[in-house]
Amino acid sequence: MKVTKREKFQWCSNAPPLDYHEEETYNQTMTETKVHKAFRSQRSRSAARGIGFHFTFEEWTDWWQANLGDDWQSKRGTKKDQFVMARKHDKGDYEPNNIRCILCTDNHKECVSTQGEKNGFAKLTVKQVIEIFHSPKNYHLLAEEYNTTRSRIYRIKTKRVWQSVTVSL
Repeated sequence: MKVTKREKFQWCSNAPPLDYHEEETYNQTMTETKVHKAFRSQRSRSAARGIGFHFTFEEWTDWWQANLGDDWQSKRGTKKDQFVMARKHDKGDYEPNNIRCILCTDNHKECVSTQGEKNGFAKLTVKQVIEIFHSPKNYHLLAEEYNTTRSRIYRIKTKRVWQSVTVSL
């Protein structure tokens, strides 16, 4: 027989069994906790990406409910058939006049390309990648010259990264 965390707690603490109202309150509290966690997660991920997030918790939950209905929590997420809060043209902050509710898969299709130099973490330019690809120097020297790793040099030369550049070389 499967025992829930709440039942374990009751058994360990010798607490009296919950009545219907207490159980309902407990379940509601757990749901609120999950919703708060989802809100904080979206807000912190936005901050980590350098994107403003201009919603209070109440505004955020109201927006989801208005767009997806009362069971919005099960419809929202990053899986194939779930909905996301997407910024228009993937630009600007998360604010009421700049967002819409779309399927996660549609959001990925609209995503701005982050290949090559457009990637904020790219340390090399297209010109440098071409030079590395054609260079007869060994990987160690190239890594020092371009301030990158030997592994990165290997992956450029074997067309495992920067394929948009190296595919035609």
